[in-house]
Amino acid sequence: MGVVASLIQSELIDLACEETDQTLFFAYQAAKLQNLGYVADSFGQALAEREAEFPTGLALEHVTVAIPHTYVEHVKRPFIAFYRLVDPVMPFIQMGTDDVVVYPRYIMILGIKEAKAQVDLLAELMALLSQEDLVAKLEAAQSPEAIVDLLSH
Repeated sequence: MGVVASLIQSELIDLACEETDQTLFFAYQAAKLQNLGYVADSFGQALAEREAEFPTGLALEHVTVAIPHTYVEHVKRPFIAFYRLVDPVMPFIQMGTDDVVVYPRYIMILGIKEAKAQVDLLAELMALLSQEDLVAKLEAAQSPEAIVDLLSH
């Protein structure tokens, strides 16, 4: 079982996310994650601050995603929260740039408890999201359980 399979939770999957504002999205999702016991109350602000400093938007060959995350001290239990945007108009800055805007179809908030696990997790996600057939299946998936299944194999 890969790192992604151990972290993806059906209760943290939203296949019809209607949010279009990044600030509101981070605040709302951080509150939800806190209520479920995954993160500390500092998570939302830390997530927004880290995104501003180290952008996480990625325009990959078959899909555009954002993978926001923050430092381990804000995470109580490791997780991946997965969001498919109804209308991908929420702007993110592309990773490694200061001004290239991307509009992700998917956002995956990562909650990492061990800093060294971050590199392996990001590498595994990039490998998964580079598969055109998997991206097509993610798009067609109709349930959180289907997303868990797809990302766990």
